[in-house]
This record gives sequence, C-alpha cells and structure tokens, in this order.
Amino acid sequence: MVALRVTAVLLLAANPPVVFDAPTLFKTVAPSVVVVRSFDSNGQELALGSGVVIGHDLVATNFHVVESAARIAVSQQGRVWVASAVELDRDHDVAIVAAEQLGLPRVQLGSLDELEIGSRVFVIGSPRGLEATLSEGIVSGLRGEGTNRLIQITAPISAGSSGGGVFNDRGRLVGLSTLIVKESQNLNFALPVEWVKNALARSRRSRTSSEWNNPFGATTARPSRDGEGLASPARISSVETNEPAAPQTRRETKPVLWAQQGGW
Repeated sequence: MVALRVTAVLLLAANPPVVFDAPTLFKTVAPSVVVVRSFDSNGQELALGSGVVIGHDLVATNFHVVESAARIAVSQQGRVWVASAVELDRDHDVAIVAAEQLGLPRVQLGSLDELEIGSRVFVIGSPRGLEATLSEGIVSGLRGEGTNRLIQITAPISAGSSGGGVFNDRGRLVGLSTLIVKESQNLNFALPVEWVKNALARSRRSRTSSEWNNPFGATTARPSRDGEGLASPARISSVETNEPAAPQTRRETKPVLWAQQGGW
C-alpha cells in the first residue's frame, strides 16, 4: 500500500504543465482583455487601445493610451465601464486604471523567466478597434538586460493593439504589446510583465483605504507636457545606444518607449 502511494505521488509530480493550443488559450484569456479609450474634457476621443484585467476591477494598459485623458472608458462586447488612472509610469509606458464594478476575470501573471528566444506567444487586443483579435508568433529577441528588457515578437500587432495582452502557451501574461518600428518588417515589441507587476504594487501601496473604496471621483491621468501627445506608432528611442530615434523622442540609454503624435 505504501509503495502504491509513493508511486502515485511521483507520477503526479512528473506531470508537465498544461500547454494550450490557440483556440483553447483564446477561450481562456480573451474574457480578460478589454478595449481602453481616452477622451478629452469635451468628450472627444483621443486614443483607442487595449488592456488586460490584472486584479479586482484593475486593468493594465500603456501609459501613452491614457496619457492626456480627462476621461477613460473600458469596454468589452458592448459593455462600458467608467475608469480612472490609479498608477502612471511614464518611463516604462505602463498605466493601471480602475474600472468601477468591472467584474471580469483576472489573468495569471507570468514572468520573463518563462520566455526564451523561440518561445511561442499569443497576442490578444483590438487592432484598429477590432475587438478580441488573436495573433500568434514567437519570441524573436529579448532586448536589454535583467528585467529592463523588451520582448521582441513576431506576432503581428497594429494601431489599437497598445496595452494588449501577450501570453505564453500556458495562458500566463508575460507582457503588454506596446510598439512597432516603422519602415520595417514585423518588428514588434512588448514590455515585460515585471513592469506591470511593479506598477500594480506601487498602486496598492500609494492608495489610502478611502481612495481604494472610491477611486472614481476624479481622473488622475496627468496632462501631456508641452503638447507632447498620444502616439502611434510608439517608438523605441534606444536599446543599446544613446541615439534619438525620431522627433519628439528623448535621449535615453535604457530602453524607453515613446510615441509620436497620431493615436496608436
């Protein structure tokens, strides 16, 4: 009897993690992906992007999607929720927004350690407003060092994909689709989920209990600086050099996500 129990435990421990095919992964995580829209004080739409539910009523997206917003809305399949920014990280292009009574399932958060060049990845977002679009590819590069790395992917992304979920084949969020390089062929990049985790942790530390219970009284998104606006496509100013990438970019030595006027 003892031998049988030991054998059963050993067999259970040897079971590999579940790996999803594309249809199964989509059914599993697509309910956690939303559309994020930002508006000015007159109700004019400024930008349309994507977002991923990462906590109770909390959605991760790109900073440049909500940067200049006076109002933010999150939507999915005809349902719309009022939202407000609760954490903004301009340098890493991450924003956490809270949507009142969202009630959508949260994704599981993965890590960069789960990726290597050649790993399969899936992107779900709303390119050109086409909600819940799935694309598939591989990790074609990891640019940078440590957790300050961008994930280069072959899965196609387009305008409107900003802030969409990049998932590994276990259905875990490993990044947010963030930028493409103009005048190139299939050079797509995602920011790592570690930057999202950091922003989420800061949002929880910085909010008081009253702010947590009612984060919807005021929009906290900062205004743009000196006319710097939302963007598309966003660009990477530099990964290994100190050369500016384009007008309105900043000179940085670390990977920095930046955007030109135009609405990504």
